[in-house]
Amino acid sequence: MTPVLSVLGAWLLFGGSHLLLSGTPLRTYLADRVGSERFLGLYALIAAFSLSLLGVTAILHGGSGMAGLAWGKHPVGWLVLGSASFLGMVLMLLGLMDYAKSAMAVLGRRMRLQGAALHKPLAGPKGISRVTRHPFFTGLAIWAGAHALISSTLATSVYFAGFSLLSVIGLVMQDSKLRHRHGDVYKAHLGRTSALPDARAIVWHEIAKQAAIAVLAAIMIGNLHIIWQPGHGGYFAFLVAMGGTMAVIRQVRKAP
Repeated sequence: MTPVLSVLGAWLLFGGSHLLLSGTPLRTYLADRVGSERFLGLYALIAAFSLSLLGVTAILHGGSGMAGLAWGKHPVGWLVLGSASFLGMVLMLLGLMDYAKSAMAVLGRRMRLQGAALHKPLAGPKGISRVTRHPFFTGLAIWAGAHALISSTLATSVYFAGFSLLSVIGLVMQDSKLRHRHGDVYKAHLGRTSALPDARAIVWHEIAKQAAIAVLAAIMIGNLHIIWQPGHGGYFAFLVAMGGTMAVIRQVRKAP
């Protein structure tokens, strides 16, 4: 099997299982049969295993096979794509830092409530939510897309392109799920926000402190690039797997 097919196969396993268990009737069926907490545990186990397998595949096969676009070899390409990658990382970090205040998190906490509290309108967007309602997803799509174009092998390009594509699909599915679950409350939020980043919506005094922290963190991560590069980006998959598992564990512990 060629390196590209190996990476693509690992992506189909992770991406396919992730989407199948995220927003389809199968998720509802399994959660009803085994209980929501057990389902979350099963979901986290499958995601962590398949994502780790994807990371191992990238480490083993990402550096071989057909050449990629390698636009980063050209000074202009490196400047443009490097800047896009940095901004994408900043957006991801801002999304993680501001997640507790996001509409997704607020509505998730409301699911434990009853009556009129479930239908209370969301407050207007603030901070990074003014720029995009999905800062982590859009940041990951930009960051991974830039890396797909920079990569020197096709296998690594496919690896990063998968993250970019999954991010776009993920934000569409999140909007659809929340609109279906919360009706007019989330529809109103959709009307006040944008999925695509809009720099014109920035209110600097709301975002300055977090943005400074995110920029410094992105610089530190960038300076560690010498560590990530030998693994052809595969270590990123392990990092996401650990972060996702920890998030599921916290969610299960908070469940009533």
